[in-house]
Amino acid sequence: MIGIIGGYGDIGHHVVEALLSQGNETLLIGARKQKDMFYNYKSVKYQYVDLGDESSLEDFAKKCTVIINCSGLNESMTEKLLCKVQKYQCNYIEPQFNKSIKKQNGNTNIIVQGVGSMPGLSGVLPVFLSEKFQEVKGVKLYYIGQGKFTPKSSKDFLDGMFDKDNLSMVRYEQGKVYPNFIKENEILPAFNKRYMLLPYFDREAKEICKFLSLDYAEFYIALENNLTYRVLRTAREKYKKNPRQTIEDLCNASQIDSAKYGQCGFVVSIEGTIQNQEKLVTLILKADNASSLTGLAIASMANILIKERNRPNNSVLSMWQYQTYIPELAKEIVDSSGVYTEEYTCSIETLSEMEEGEI
Repeated sequence: MIGIIGGYGDIGHHVVEALLSQGNETLLIGARKQKDMFYNYKSVKYQYVDLGDESSLEDFAKKCTVIINCSGLNESMTEKLLCKVQKYQCNYIEPQFNKSIKKQNGNTNIIVQGVGSMPGLSGVLPVFLSEKFQEVKGVKLYYIGQGKFTPKSSKDFLDGMFDKDNLSMVRYEQGKVYPNFIKENEILPAFNKRYMLLPYFDREAKEICKFLSLDYAEFYIALENNLTYRVLRTAREKYKKNPRQTIEDLCNASQIDSAKYGQCGFVVSIEGTIQNQEKLVTLILKADNASSLTGLAIASMANILIKERNRPNNSVLSMWQYQTYIPELAKEIVDSSGVYTEEYTCSIETLSEMEEGEI
């Protein structure tokens, strides 16, 4: 059975919907209060769970083969849950990176973290696309997403600005990072809008560059010139002075913008060698919104864990690392009815120029 803690939340309910659409027959939602969101689905059960209550976690974990944590709580609040995951050897999915998760000798379960859109697909898609190449030279990735920030996700994002593993305003070249700049009013192919492109280089991006032995890489978050973008431009300095107000500002801005701007997705371009010839391949992936795409990614990861094909030896993995063991992971998402995908044998710049002529 797949258990979803926080299955009535913004991300959680999209995970449940995706799991149901993928044919999963029995799901267990863990939450403090039951809601009638899935009342018409007899296969969706509810059980009381409080992450601070060990007995409720024990009762929940012993029933599950896979547990998905969509609670949105911080690392310290999930320690009791992780203890039960290890005790009952449940496979476990964590949407963010959790520093309290450690590999334990003798475990037979698998823990996958960094599962969703970003992180998650932002690492999986470059690896998936690289499988077409003999050798990869460079990657450009653009994440287009206007999701809702919760107080927890806002704090995680803003704290990440000061994490040594997360850098902003840089690009990667020959093993080093160099200054990069915000690109304004840029067109991205298939999205038919102009975006403000914010360079980033986080833990996942760093790992991808190392794994693919890249000569160069550029990673961007693409936002329209909206409230969220304007808050983020000055968030680093404001967060130092007034963390609570900055979190509130980011939550409010994203709530307003998410009602106006729906589309979410990726534009990923890889340069490298195919059959001894220099080639460029660009992948475009689009979904209705950030929450549904994240839900789809998490649900697909859960399905892979249930099937347990080509089981990795490492018990703690990132989602992109799992793609290297199970190539079907990305394929399951790319081929889903919930997304639109297209591949082109040219650069992002060429596609953007063609589109700019139409706008």
